Order: sequence, then structure tokens, then C-alpha cells
Amino acid sequence: LEFDPFAVEFGRRFQLKSRAGQKITTTVGPAMLALESLATEAKGHGAKPFDLVVIDADKEGLQSYFDLLWSTPNFLSERAVVCVDMTPFKGQPPTRYVKFGFPHR
Repeated sequence: LEFDPFAVEFGRRFQLKSRAGQKITTTVGPAMLALESLATEAKGHGAKPFDLVVIDADKEGLQSYFDLLWSTPNFLSERAVVCVDMTPFKGQPPTRYVKFGFPHR
């Protein structure tokens, strides 16, 4: 799932070079709409459960995305790994470090 069409196009050349590239499906648009659609498929056993999920999204929506993944039956496999990117926008240091004079952290 990707909100920015540029990011999808940028990554497509790497996807095409990958041996697993044909397994990758990209959906462009708001993440929650796409996740809800995938959740509906998962509930109806219309898709295989995910083994790996990386949530690297708008920080305000992280909890909602995670909750949907975690609470939807058959969305995640029994041994699934969910990675959540907590890095501030564009790798900027968290405000608390800048506030206390540690911008290098």
C-alpha cells in the first residue's frame, strides 16, 4: 500500500529485477481503505494470511492500522512479524531531543 504514486513508480524497477517481484502487488491510495478491503478478503478466506507486514505510514494512523491488522481473523499468519516504523517524518529527530538540546539523537 502506498499513498504516493511516485514512490510506486520509483520502486517498480527494483521490483521487476527481483526474483520475487511477481509476488508483489501495489495499491496506490489511502492506506485505511486498502487495508479494510484486504481485511474483508481475509475474513472470507479469500487471500492467504500475511507473514510480514511493515507499517511505515502517517504516524497519526499507526495505531488504527495495527489494530485492524491484529484484530482481523486470518489477516496475519500464526508466525507473522509486524514491523512498525516509529521514525519521525523524514528522519527528523523527535521534538523531545531537540527541545532538550540533543539534535544529533
